[in-house]
Amino acid sequence: MPAPLPPIVLVPSLRRRTWGGSRLEIMRPSARREPGEGPFGESWELADLPGGMFGAVSATDAGAAGASTLRELMERSAEDVLGTGTLPADGRFPLLLKYLDAASPLSVQAHPRPAYAAIHPTTAVKHEGWFVMDATPGAVVYRGFRRPLDRRTIAELVRADRLHEELVAEPVARGDFIWLPSGTCHALGGGLLVAEVQTPSDTTFRVHDWGRDDPARPLHRAEAADAVEGTSAADLPAIVRTSRLAPLEAHGFRTWLLHRGERFTIELIEATSGRSLDVVTNGSAVAWMILEGGASIAPRAGGEARRLAAISTVLFPAVGVPSRATFPTASRWLRVELAAPRRMATP
Repeated sequence: MPAPLPPIVLVPSLRRRTWGGSRLEIMRPSARREPGEGPFGESWELADLPGGMFGAVSATDAGAAGASTLRELMERSAEDVLGTGTLPADGRFPLLLKYLDAASPLSVQAHPRPAYAAIHPTTAVKHEGWFVMDATPGAVVYRGFRRPLDRRTIAELVRADRLHEELVAEPVARGDFIWLPSGTCHALGGGLLVAEVQTPSDTTFRVHDWGRDDPARPLHRAEAADAVEGTSAADLPAIVRTSRLAPLEAHGFRTWLLHRGERFTIELIEATSGRSLDVVTNGSAVAWMILEGGASIAPRAGGEARRLAAISTVLFPAVGVPSRATFPTASRWLRVELAAPRRMATP
């Protein structure tokens, strides 16, 4: 019987993006930094993608986990990490977590619609959700079209560089959650800090880049014309606005369900100062993205506590050391639980 795995804290990696801001560098002082110049737009928190795009296990946890990266951990202990969660055919961890700091709008883009990915094996679907941590007044996200579009119309608009004119701009504020099924044409507007939860893929087709004309950021009009879904904004899942929804309240905690799908469930949880709770995995891997406040996580049987500040991410393996979290100050975090096999979709 293998020893239970400890909670795993991964070292984040800051990525430079032309649309990025200055907040992630301040919030993630211990992160690895992509070399070069320009602002940081993304902090990759938990990743297991080809080409070396995977997280390093923190030095504190590497010894107990028996691995120095998430890739190594999956190669050695995938069943213990995932539990009832389905191991994809490529053997990689089926979740990718990021923080995004958009000082200016991202490119108008889409990830492959399922029908496109099914016949293009080098691509993969990418379903994603954005939780708005901070937003300047008037901030928007662009997603879906003013009307349903057929394939011929999409192709014509892409060729004319006018597809972005059909997008709907939706105002967003702190506490909003936006779900983007793969294939949805979308863009994150400027003035937004978000936590992103997504399926593990980096296939992105840019349709329009707001006139930036950056040779390092080519457009993919031929691919996008076939990869974009013609979904209208009215047919997309409604934005979850937690400021207007009554949470489930119990024992000093408040919980909002943001998304329950075939791949994972996402909840927003708030704790008042001084509260504690046992970490529950329900037999499947669970990740926490600590957005505000902080947590102290210790083995229930006794032992040294790990102290995690705001803007931290921790993975609780399914077969893990029973742990308890204490919140010294008022805190909020995203809890992301992998779905069981009966609810996992075919990639």
